[in-house]
Amino acid sequence: MGSSHTPIRILSLTQDRELISQIEAEINRHAPAEILVTDDGLELVEEQAVRRTSIIILDADLLADRLLRLITILRTVDSHCRIVLFLSADNLPLCEQALPLGQIWYFFKPVPVENAANLICSCLHIPVDEAQ
Repeated sequence: MGSSHTPIRILSLTQDRELISQIEAEINRHAPAEILVTDDGLELVEEQAVRRTSIIILDADLLADRLLRLITILRTVDSHCRIVLFLSADNLPLCEQALPLGQIWYFFKPVPVENAANLICSCLHIPVDEAQ
């Protein structure tokens, strides 16, 4: 009975819990997923060390000048995780500095929920059926 699939775990560092719950709901239309939200960088690194999620969502505006340091630390924990940045246009220079660190995608705020969810599904090789 029920699905044997355990939910895909995704980590997120943001204060916008509403946005994350919308993205989580959209992903769940295609596959079981669970997004753990924290607003603390150290907690995020600890969670990644234990869980080894394949996707991490970071709010670049919240992190500001700590963004590159956090990505570098996450890369030492797991060099293969994909990172999705949410940012305002003001922080584009930060984002451009982060891109060479590899496997990084970004969205400008306001983040388009469906696009973000589709990107995450694509990164996780979850088929998204466009015909609804």
